[in-house]
Amino acid sequence: MHLNPKYAVLTADQMIGAEIATFNTGVAAFTLMLSAGSGLVAAILSKKKTGKILFLNGPGNNGGDGWVAAELLRRRGWDVYCVTLKLPDGKRLCAATEAYQKYQGDKGELPSNINGFDVIVDALFGTGLKRNIADKAGAWIMAANEAKALKVAVDIPSGISSDSGQVLGTAFVADLTVTFSHKKRGHMLMPGLEYAGEVVVHDIGISEKAISDVTPTVFENTPELWLDDLPQPSKGGYKHKRGHLLVIGGGVEMAGAARMAARSALRAGAGLVTTLAPKAALAVYAEKQLSVMSKGYGDKKAFDAAIQDSKFNAFVIGPGHGVGQGTKDKVLQVLATGKPVVLDADALTSFEGDTGTFEAALHKNCVITPHFGEFKRLWPELDWTDKIAAAEDVAKRTGAVCLLKGPDTVISDGKTTIINTHASPHLATAGAGDVLAGIIAGFLAQGLDPLAATSIGAWVHGDVSLNLGLGLIAEDLIEGIPKVLKKLLE
Repeated sequence: MHLNPKYAVLTADQMIGAEIATFNTGVAAFTLMLSAGSGLVAAILSKKKTGKILFLNGPGNNGGDGWVAAELLRRRGWDVYCVTLKLPDGKRLCAATEAYQKYQGDKGELPSNINGFDVIVDALFGTGLKRNIADKAGAWIMAANEAKALKVAVDIPSGISSDSGQVLGTAFVADLTVTFSHKKRGHMLMPGLEYAGEVVVHDIGISEKAISDVTPTVFENTPELWLDDLPQPSKGGYKHKRGHLLVIGGGVEMAGAARMAARSALRAGAGLVTTLAPKAALAVYAEKQLSVMSKGYGDKKAFDAAIQDSKFNAFVIGPGHGVGQGTKDKVLQVLATGKPVVLDADALTSFEGDTGTFEAALHKNCVITPHFGEFKRLWPELDWTDKIAAAEDVAKRTGAVCLLKGPDTVISDGKTTIINTHASPHLATAGAGDVLAGIIAGFLAQGLDPLAATSIGAWVHGDVSLNLGLGLIAEDLIEGIPKVLKKLLE
């Protein structure tokens, strides 16, 4: 993977570090503030050409950006009105003070009725906010949220933690957020993802070197990170070169889950896929699986012989397998092979209460794909509200790649973390996770490393969902994979 700093997702401290590095090259703070204000204006003008606009300006540099934008819009003929919690501290915030002094428009107390404004801009607090919002600022935010205007946040909605995406007491609900240089974690993690609305990134002149120097480890999932890793069939290739995946299924009750994973892996490019199931369920697995082979087993010895077969170079276990000791035993047998494996659903839940055994058995060729419930069953002590830290912690403990599902899917190998928000809310449907497991396993079978396979799988899965939209079901996702891959390879 090519971890381009352009797609780094920063903490508040990393952004400050990059700004300081820029100042140290001779760039003035007010120069960056002018650029930020100009970017804010451009984003507003992309939505509305003129109108009546209210700025809620804070006492810091976020407010300074607001003062700059307010003056620029005033000069363009907008009807501008500003309110501020507190004037900038001239000794400590020279750039914000200069921005305030250059503003020549109307300002005063917050009007009792703000529904007459076409646009409301939140420039109260920036990415450095750590405490809960209350008192006057909280009242202003609640009033703004109830207004019918287009709501625009400067850098990040006030009241959203820049590092975790959590709400600090109350938070501004933006239609549009204009952030500077790079996205912050709070833009991409729930609930900040929802509060931010559409996020526009404006380049204010922070160099790529300044970003690299703060050593980012979190990146937004985008094809630019992994497109060179995406397998491309060659004229001299053949199916065995593209890997042979074994999908391990359970009984007949939920056979569809493993079958969907198997077909998804084929669609993702695996050369061959076989489903392994108890002999009693074999006929169900074999039915209508024209491209997927089926194999049955009768006892533990036969199961072990099947997974030891050298022709299989990757595995999926968990979808539709059932929860219990039998699944747990089979997972441990599969892990003992040391081969690449995706562990999903029942393969995770079966270790509830025995996380130590599970952690000890995992290895660097594993991908685990828990949703919230599965994750909490295995690691109830970890703080889900810091989703990045939770995924990184599990990955470091186990050596595996951990994918925490959600609208803000977080993927980590313990050193590098990828956030995937490229997906449709319509993915909340039965079987979508089984398809994701199959896609990831299909890339593992083709020889990709677990982090790349998982990142590509999550993006492809999400892109298919965006193409399909309302009414999608898991089977639709499978058949939409080729279109996405074709687009990526063109």
